[in-house]
Amino acid sequence: MLNFKIYFFNPSNYDSNLLSVLAFYSYMIIGFDADTYTLNGGTNYFQTANEILTVAQQGGFKGWSQADGNQNRYFLITDLLSGTFDAFRQSMYVYHREGLDNMNSDLEASKIKVVDSIDVLASIYSVRPNAFFNKSVF
Repeated sequence: MLNFKIYFFNPSNYDSNLLSVLAFYSYMIIGFDADTYTLNGGTNYFQTANEILTVAQQGGFKGWSQADGNQNRYFLITDLLSGTFDAFRQSMYVYHREGLDNMNSDLEASKIKVVDSIDVLASIYSVRPNAFFNKSVF
């Protein structure tokens, strides 16, 4: 007979490291996707990921706290929510919503928006090339 333990996700409770990792990155992915539909539309999802991070720190596994080095989930979400990478979030919105989504109606203006958003990404990378966020995304 097999024994299975069923986990239910609750952002305010810590059940397991695996569940926390999956939930954290799921909310990060959904947040990045929401940013492409509405300017800063993923903020609520990123805040939930931050809540998961805070609760998961009690588990004692590596990657959840500031003390675990400077390349972990802590710095990924902290940099994203601090406003340091607001230009990245804005460029993703411009690229998708104002660029790609409008290619059908105004091709030239849309191409300009796409190029401008890529230029913003290049400037972000040139300012902080060693940031963990940059290494993760680029």
